[in-house]
Amino acid sequence: MLRTSRSRARQAVLAAACAVLPLGAALVAPAAATAAPAAVSVSCSAAGQVHFNPGVELFPRPQHVSYQGQDGTCDDFSDFDIRTAKLTMSFDDVPLSCLASGSSGSGKGSGKIEWTNEYGDTAESILDVQIDDSTLNVGHVSGHVRSGQFEGHGFSGTFKTSLVGGGVSCTIGAPAGGVKDADFTGDFSID
Repeated sequence: MLRTSRSRARQAVLAAACAVLPLGAALVAPAAATAAPAAVSVSCSAAGQVHFNPGVELFPRPQHVSYQGQDGTCDDFSDFDIRTAKLTMSFDDVPLSCLASGSSGSGKGSGKIEWTNEYGDTAESILDVQIDDSTLNVGHVSGHVRSGQFEGHGFSGTFKTSLVGGGVSCTIGAPAGGVKDADFTGDFSID
């Protein structure tokens, strides 16, 4: 009889262990991979002012460059009903000159897009961006959405700034402080 009691006790412990095993396995199982971002395709026009510090002159030198955009219209191919977007970006140590920045006109920075949909609702995207190249006053920028609306998606844009329009400030350089402000136009997309 003693042997039977032990057998029953062992069977009960074994049954309990088997019942708990799937629960423990579920607790230590690897987490499911993060789902890829949903398909997005939004393209927007951009325009506004770009500011340079210390000021762009005839010969290349490092600049702090900030883009201050206005609301631009958007084409939303993803059914998010986005109608307008305002883009701001900031870069440090971007070598620029009035004539052409050459392939050295590159730098890393950050940015923000303020979105407005057709109902007047707003959202924002925080960007990590870089100027891939800047030639003849046209800059090509790429990056990704770090947080906010469309997190994880790619960003790309092309922006034109006419530094030659700075005229005298550009050519005489230091006495005028160089070109500190100019208009920019362009377009960008999130995908």
